[in-house]
Amino acid sequence: MGDKGDVATAGTVLFVGIARQKEPSPLSQTRLLLSCLLPLASCILLLASCFLPLASCILLLASCFLPQALNLALAHIMCRDRSEGGVFMSKYRRVRAYTVLRSPAVTRFFVRLLSKEPVKGIVDTNLFIGRAYGQAITLAGGIPAGASGSPVFRGKKILGAVSYLLGGDPFLVGITPQAEMLALASEPHGPTGAAGAEQLPQIKSNIGLPVGNGFTSVAAKKKLAQRFGGLLCAGASPKYSRCSKQFFPGSPVGAAMMIGDLRLGFIGTVTWVNQSEVFAFGHPLLYAGPCQYPLTTATIITTARGYYPNKLAVLGEVAGTVLQDRAAGIYGRLGQMPSGLVTVTLEVSDEDRKVTKKNNVQVIHNAAELPFLVYVAALETMAQAMNRTGPGTANWQWIIYMVGLAEPVVWSTVQYSFYNIGSDVASSIFPLLEEPLRMGMQVVSVSLTAKVVMAEQVEET
Repeated sequence: MGDKGDVATAGTVLFVGIARQKEPSPLSQTRLLLSCLLPLASCILLLASCFLPLASCILLLASCFLPQALNLALAHIMCRDRSEGGVFMSKYRRVRAYTVLRSPAVTRFFVRLLSKEPVKGIVDTNLFIGRAYGQAITLAGGIPAGASGSPVFRGKKILGAVSYLLGGDPFLVGITPQAEMLALASEPHGPTGAAGAEQLPQIKSNIGLPVGNGFTSVAAKKKLAQRFGGLLCAGASPKYSRCSKQFFPGSPVGAAMMIGDLRLGFIGTVTWVNQSEVFAFGHPLLYAGPCQYPLTTATIITTARGYYPNKLAVLGEVAGTVLQDRAAGIYGRLGQMPSGLVTVTLEVSDEDRKVTKKNNVQVIHNAAELPFLVYVAALETMAQAMNRTGPGTANWQWIIYMVGLAEPVVWSTVQYSFYNIGSDVASSIFPLLEEPLRMGMQVVSVSLTAKVVMAEQVEET
């Protein structure tokens, strides 16, 4: 009996031992789980290290195309016609436009129309409203100054001209309808340079580009910027190698106020050409109505990027005449030279430097602008001769020829200035021209001769 009890006891102990081995502790279970997961985690990390460069490339590409994608998405959202509870058909909403961002290549961009019909009462004319988009325009930062007049096509039919930026948004544009631009050809052709005309305040929303080629002095460029706004490209030759002599929808065009050794005017884009007739800009320049501006070729050197981009451009050779300057743009004819231009001859000698500078220009006979145009040309010539600003003594003479006067108007003086002798000489033209222009007189030519020294040499009487 004792042996059987010992065997039973041993069996019980063995059974209990086996039972305990089949129920491992929680710590053992955790260790077993970790031992299984660690190889799996190593495999995952290995795979991640292989695909990390690919993921970096994908993120880099996404960052490059993200601005354009956002612009396209915004344009898509803004183009919904909520007044009719939906979106009008894509083929009517999306139109294409053309301009030159760097001569001679013509760049295409797109506009999504936000209105089916022209909106009335905006900047003295009716306008279609749209949002511009496209790779080139997005990279530039918006529609650049100098693109006004860019033709807009819906299919094969021309819709109008990009002419304004609206609301301070460089992508939100106003489009002047083509019918209003073509009507410029039937406007009355009356006398130009009407007396008593006032300077038109510059409409900041239009995208015409004022340019002054040959103006290098800080004083002259500052006065030009104050008068006409915009950024001026100075010192470029009108015979630029990439200057095109052909006019077609989308090509650059110039409307000059001054030609010759110094050149001043506006750069825009041709909207439409009908044989010798040219329609451009889509907005007024000086709002003069019937006019005689030199119509010139133009070259776009490049386009500066930024929140308000602008073209860097030069006026080219005279190719015709601008005959109308009204709310819907300008109208001109090729092969017809402008009449009534005022010849201006300027000669300044700096006696201390032994330098003489001469500039010969022709300026438009516009009563509001003629005195300023002569003034800024004289200011530039004085700066070129003196190579400075500041005090000095000048002995100068103005000679002015007018229609109906047998003898010219001659005015001369000697004066010392403590502040700016160049400005004093140039500004003396204002009273000599303003009064005759108010009386309706026609100026034929203006000439200035001046001698300058730094020392005070005015004799006391």
